[in-house]
Amino acid sequence: MESHPAPTDQHPDTSPTEPGANRAQHWLDTIRWWPRRRWLAALALIPAAVVTFLWAGLDLPTGTTPPAWGWAVGVLAGVLAGLTLSSYVPGPGSGHLIEVGCSPCALASAASVAGALYLRGASPTSGGIAVATVAILALGLQRRLSDAASCPVTTRQPHGS
Repeated sequence: MESHPAPTDQHPDTSPTEPGANRAQHWLDTIRWWPRRRWLAALALIPAAVVTFLWAGLDLPTGTTPPAWGWAVGVLAGVLAGLTLSSYVPGPGSGHLIEVGCSPCALASAASVAGALYLRGASPTSGGIAVATVAILALGLQRRLSDAASCPVTTRQPHGS
């Protein structure tokens, strides 16, 4: 008879650096175990980002019809952007400080949202630009999810404590 470990509410240790670890599963697990306030932020940010990316894709010259895939790109880009921005919401016990993590990676992830929105608005009918938009956002989210383990946030203690 096989013995199974007891279920736990703790985040499983699925470090992507372990041999044979499935990185995509690690990123999904990271999102799944987000604190409630981060999920609430995602519920607010994702619809706002979807509308923003859809709107950016509708700025077309007169007489130009939007491509059929434009809606899918806008929705996917909005979901990725909303998740990326939600990853900055502080976790429990960290006060009101934004969870930055590794500064260069955090800046690149935040910039990926702005850069993708610019690309989406600059050429909404280009399939290549649409692919680049989604790829940039996916890379930004991937960096944020990877940084959770590799670049943890350290909180400063007030002087005298």
